[in-house]
Amino acid sequence: MTTDNNLLGSGDQEAQLEEALKVVRREAFEMKRWLDRERLIDALKHAQTMLGELKTNTLSPKFYYRLYIDSTNELQHLESFLTDLAQRGNCPLELYENVQYAQSIVPRLYLMITIGVVHMKAGMVNKTEILHDLVEMCRGVQHPLRGLFLRNYLVSTTRNLLPDDAQIKKMEDGSVTDAIHFFLTNFGEMNKLWGPSKEKEKRERERMELRILVGTNMVRLSQLENLKVDTYLTRVLPGVLEQVVSCHDPISQEYLMECVIQVFPDEFHLASLREFLSACKELHEEVNMKNVLSCVMERVQTLAAAHKETQLFSLFAETAHSLISTRNMPTEDIISLHISLSTLAFKCYLEQVEYASTVYDSLLRILNEKGIAEQSSISPIGRELIKVLDNATQAYGHVGKIVQLKSFEPLMNLLDVRARCRVSASILECMIERELFIQNEEELNGLEVIMAPLIDDDSVKLTKDDIEGEDFQDEQNTLGKAIHLVRFDGDDPDGQFLLLSLVRKLVGRGGIHRIPFTLPSLLFALFKLATLYKEKKCDVENWDMKMRKVMILAMNCIKKLHEIGGKSDIPLRLYIEAALVTDTIPFEDSPSIVYEFLSKSLSIVEEELSDSRSRLSSLFTLTCAIEKTRSLSHDDVLKLANHIALISSNLFKKADQVRALCSCASLFWSTRYRDEDGEEKEMRDGEKVHSVLTRALKMGAQCMEPIVQVELLIDILTVMYSFYSDGCNQITEDSIVEVVGRVRDSKAQLEKSVESERMDGLLNRSLEVMEGNIVSRMRM
Repeated sequence: MTTDNNLLGSGDQEAQLEEALKVVRREAFEMKRWLDRERLIDALKHAQTMLGELKTNTLSPKFYYRLYIDSTNELQHLESFLTDLAQRGNCPLELYENVQYAQSIVPRLYLMITIGVVHMKAGMVNKTEILHDLVEMCRGVQHPLRGLFLRNYLVSTTRNLLPDDAQIKKMEDGSVTDAIHFFLTNFGEMNKLWGPSKEKEKRERERMELRILVGTNMVRLSQLENLKVDTYLTRVLPGVLEQVVSCHDPISQEYLMECVIQVFPDEFHLASLREFLSACKELHEEVNMKNVLSCVMERVQTLAAAHKETQLFSLFAETAHSLISTRNMPTEDIISLHISLSTLAFKCYLEQVEYASTVYDSLLRILNEKGIAEQSSISPIGRELIKVLDNATQAYGHVGKIVQLKSFEPLMNLLDVRARCRVSASILECMIERELFIQNEEELNGLEVIMAPLIDDDSVKLTKDDIEGEDFQDEQNTLGKAIHLVRFDGDDPDGQFLLLSLVRKLVGRGGIHRIPFTLPSLLFALFKLATLYKEKKCDVENWDMKMRKVMILAMNCIKKLHEIGGKSDIPLRLYIEAALVTDTIPFEDSPSIVYEFLSKSLSIVEEELSDSRSRLSSLFTLTCAIEKTRSLSHDDVLKLANHIALISSNLFKKADQVRALCSCASLFWSTRYRDEDGEEKEMRDGEKVHSVLTRALKMGAQCMEPIVQVELLIDILTVMYSFYSDGCNQITEDSIVEVVGRVRDSKAQLEKSVESERMDGLLNRSLEVMEGNIVSRMRM
């Protein structure tokens, strides 16, 4: 392709285009005016002048295209007029020859094509001869821009007139073979016009704009209805590949090969694959073969999978190996080529892991020879390497299948820390999404190998930025979720316990930054296992001993989580949850283990929670938890209740002390325990209840804020009445009346305000709850 050095600037081209379009519109108007008067010769003169504007060589392809579209649109009026004449039998046959006397070749050929199309539509001429004549006459325009648009006009106007019959029915009509010859000849000439020029930068920019014109010719060829596979193999493909290989231009070769891939049907490619791949080896060194091979692999893989083609993979693998060894391909392109090969292997031979293994083994060998290592996820090589690893993840999903690719882990180790973590996390996310379970020790070992970047603190050194980053937390959360995928095949609790014990060893290597994400998940998996043991009690030997092991392992998990530091509220709540789960399973050591869990949570509240609000909230939670238990002995409940009462009395704020004592009073009354005979009873210790509430009254009276004091006294009153209603004899009517009096005395000292009105409302609602003689005495 040669280029003109006299192209105008963008602004000048816009101005010249407008001038040219003015001429087109003016001459088109005159042409249509003479057509309306049926003065054909005069109309042709104006049409010739109009088409003369297409002779310009100062417009770029973008501006020339606009001129071409407007001109050919106007030319359709002439075609319509001539078609009407032909239908009436008044279109002179010699008109086709007369326009050949036009002085300028560009208008002459546009008019010849237009008139030739009309004659072919009317059946006035031999289609084969006229098509041959037109395609040969177009050789007269050798300017790339003008010639390409002219030949595009030829193809677009004749697309519905080409012979498309398998056999010749009429000699003058021809067959599909004549149409193929027409397209191949036109394609060859267009390819020459589109060929290379001396000015590389300008050439590449302009040629990218013009390539659609060349591709359109091939699209029309592929649309022939009677183009069969054998014809494609013997005539079309050899002709196209000859043109592609012989042009020796990388831009042309890459684009045309992609055109061949995209426009022809999949079955054509499958039948001609060997010939196509053979031509690929002969392409220019600068052709991006990664794009070409990836494109053709994508096209044929679905059809190949359906037909169970066994030779397909070896053909592609051999071609890829040959190109990699003979060309200086960028490393990222080599990896990308292996991505396409792996996609083909997974798509067509998913159950035959040796095909995918061949791809990954080959890639590992090449990268090791190139000394590739520590690639980040944002580097070109790193991005492609992550893609090829993700390809296996999406294909197999399960880590147990992924580890069958022996080169997967070594390839992953060519990435840096963050990239390896990303790959590991993507595998877990895939398993979680598809609910793919780890069902035996072998699969768990495979998980350990692939998940090492997420699990092991020793193999992966984390920086401060890594630890504080969102990616790290997301990955560890994903790992925590994945623990729930560990489910022994066959619903066997003993097998599940073995797997979870191995998981405990794995996540235990995570260090202080990872364990807070993983051990809580493991703990709840153990709780679920305990429930399974409960359901399988009749089928499990040494059931009590195994239940004890599960709970001891759970206790060790919480202890480890507690030891690494950080927030104390998580171990506290986990101890409480473990106690409640253990309490629901009546095995031999259940009471002592429940007590141990609760006592450890109490120790955390007493020794580690310095914030008064956190302490109060934790005491409320503990009180509720103990009230829910059913397996503790009387002495154990009493010890825990006394300890909570003691801690409540030592809280920093008087108001917190009162509220905590009112809450823990119920521990001495409604908490259930088991006596020596195993019978379930309630504490019903009225003396302790009275003692705790008396202490609360004393603390409330010491509160120096009048509003707070009134509110606390109303709370105590409400709690006292609830015990009185429940039959606690130590809480008498007199004591309740006394508290009501205290409330009124304290309330009387309040200044009138919104808060004082709120206290009135609280007291009145409390009194409404109380019934009988107590109310009458309190209202006196």
